[in-house]
Amino acid sequence: MANYCTRDDIEALYGRDLVALLVDQDDDFPNDANARIGAAIQSASDEIDSYIMASYQLPLSPAPPQLKNACRDMAVYRLALNPGPRTDEMRKRYEDWVKWLLNVSTGKVHLVPPAPAPPDPNAPPDPNTTGPDGNPLPRRGFNSLTTMRG
Repeated sequence: MANYCTRDDIEALYGRDLVALLVDQDDDFPNDANARIGAAIQSASDEIDSYIMASYQLPLSPAPPQLKNACRDMAVYRLALNPGPRTDEMRKRYEDWVKWLLNVSTGKVHLVPPAPAPPDPNAPPDPNTTGPDGNPLPRRGFNSLTTMRG
């Protein structure tokens, strides 16, 4: 399905040097490193999907930010399984995300949708919320009801 993170996402958190070390990047063969990172991201994304597919229609678009974070840490853990600098923190992050995904799969935790895009300042006014002059329509709420009763 969809990949929930990118190489840039991983490098933003872990740094380029660590990523290069994890993939044993040889400057003569940068495509090999890209392929290994891509495979780790795809594998992590597939694992994430296996937990959430029963509760959510896939692919999620746009994906909730938690899935990017989970995918990033899970992909790094996969890269570290090859000969390289595997740390307890990498393992712990992976295990924490698996526990969180289990909670998502059982409904104990729900995915938070991404924040809505800011309104387009160039978009025409919504006729349901603005009057002909472009000003907001008066809202009818508690104060309006109180005034009407009394």
